[in-house]
Amino acid sequence: MNKFLLTICLSLVSYSTISQAQPQKLIYCPEQISCAQVDNKDSCKVVGDNGTWPVIEENGRVVKGIYKFKGATAGYQSSKYIDDLCLYSNFDSGFEKTLTSRDAEGQMEAYPERTNKWVLIGYNATCMSSAPADCPMTEKYELTLDAQSEEVSFKVNNIPLESNHLSINTDYALSKCGKAKTCRIDIEHIFTHHYNKYYPVGFVVIDLENRLNILQVNNISTDRYIINKKPNFNGIIVAKNFK
Repeated sequence: MNKFLLTICLSLVSYSTISQAQPQKLIYCPEQISCAQVDNKDSCKVVGDNGTWPVIEENGRVVKGIYKFKGATAGYQSSKYIDDLCLYSNFDSGFEKTLTSRDAEGQMEAYPERTNKWVLIGYNATCMSSAPADCPMTEKYELTLDAQSEEVSFKVNNIPLESNHLSINTDYALSKCGKAKTCRIDIEHIFTHHYNKYYPVGFVVIDLENRLNILQVNNISTDRYIINKKPNFNGIIVAKNFK
């Protein structure tokens, strides 16, 4: 009986260790782009995607048919804006025709820890393969804060941040939050016609020790604005509440 209990305990410890070692969510390029009409980019749709890559861009004339995945480019551990692109080609005409798809937010980076296909040069990464699984990406090493109104302010330690549209990396967060394990970012509505009075909208708690991951989103008042976490990305958007 004691041996049985020991086995169970060891299994639980092992499971816990494995769970903690798992990487954050990985994101992959779609397998194909299908174009229904010649010279009509709007007829092209990604195949095998969850909606992460909605922006399709053509390089030259669009041909009808299937464009197959051939690789990807992205930034790596950088706060600089570098497009994350999925690359596709079509040889039906005898010549290579190419398309790219990218996410609308530009918030992904290469994840070379899972594969040896990514080639890193500075903050840029390139992966050439016919299989999207060889080119995994993940959320950028940053947090994005977006507000749909100039009357919204983000504050840390009661000090407004420089803008209401920010991409924050770890160095920036530590400079504002200090060296605590977590940081609270308060969101306020500024009534400019009420002598710049501030009214609380809510707050966000981020993890300074784990890629600035969002731990909590709290709406205090939803009369005018509502705080939502962006789907698939480590970011929040403060939207006007048209209820």
